[in-house]
Amino acid sequence: MKHAPWKIEASSSILDTPWLKVRADACTTPSGERIDPYYVVESEDWVHTAVFDEQRRILLIRLYRHGNQAVNLEIPGGNMDPGDPNPETAARRELLEETGYTADQFIPLGDLTPNSARNTNSLHGFAVLGPRKVAEPATDAAEEISCEWVELPELMRRIAAGEFRQALHLAVIFLALQKLGWLDLDTAQGRTSTV
Repeated sequence: MKHAPWKIEASSSILDTPWLKVRADACTTPSGERIDPYYVVESEDWVHTAVFDEQRRILLIRLYRHGNQAVNLEIPGGNMDPGDPNPETAARRELLEETGYTADQFIPLGDLTPNSARNTNSLHGFAVLGPRKVAEPATDAAEEISCEWVELPELMRRIAAGEFRQALHLAVIFLALQKLGWLDLDTAQGRTSTV
């Protein structure tokens, strides 16, 4: 089987709002199969921050999300704005808006694809060190956010208990712990799971 991009024969806009754009593509696969329509979600890139203090606690936020109609435990982040010159600028802005914190170091963790089957955007993750509170949060009307510092063993307990379920945020936390050397997978090799 040869892997190659599909040929887009035609494309039309289905929905075009400031928050969400959806298009329908008429595609032909490399093997000649016609797929029409194939729906694609277009959105701005996202930024997420795994913020750690000197005690290696992580900064978590809690807020209501209407998509799953529940109060969720997450890490700070959000959409890149068209005026943001780069992902770090957006990450700094989102962290300040949601928590009132800034920080000395924003360490890039790379880019992820939130859902490469349907979404066009990327997620830019950062490990953040040296946080300090400089302002009160400046959230928008749809956000009521509370913040808490959590020790890493407690975070792992909450993940295992299903209290922290945001998959993309878990990916950023994993990458941050790996980048900072706080997740030793070499030591974990050969261990027998008790689960």
